[in-house]
Amino acid sequence: MSSKISTEKTRSTSVWPEVLGALVAWAVATAIVVTFAPTLAAVSEPVMSVAVAVILFAMGYGVARMLPEGRGLPFGIAVVISGQLLDAVLILATDQRYPRTDLEGTAHISMLFLVGYATFLVGTILGDRRG
Repeated sequence: MSSKISTEKTRSTSVWPEVLGALVAWAVATAIVVTFAPTLAAVSEPVMSVAVAVILFAMGYGVARMLPEGRGLPFGIAVVISGQLLDAVLILATDQRYPRTDLEGTAHISMLFLVGYATFLVGTILGDRRG
């Protein structure tokens, strides 16, 4: 009985590194996107979507390979959940426009984020070294 409680305690406290890592990843990605927002909004959508998908898949895969066994998937899930939530808060806080863009640019960048989050998560799933 006590070992079950101990295991559950360990599991519940072990998600914090992933959440902290996800917040740092979101902050860095958002800083990069805000810096290059006008450029990102102007590039052809199909070309940029493929580039974002390839880059973020590779990042997710690489990060999952660097993490200890079984920690890649929880990190990927934490990035997607916290990132999408914080992106929504950011857009709502800035009059429904992504910083430094118009409505069309916001829609374009939001679509790129959806593609990016999805491919990042797939990368972490495939890169996670579960036994």
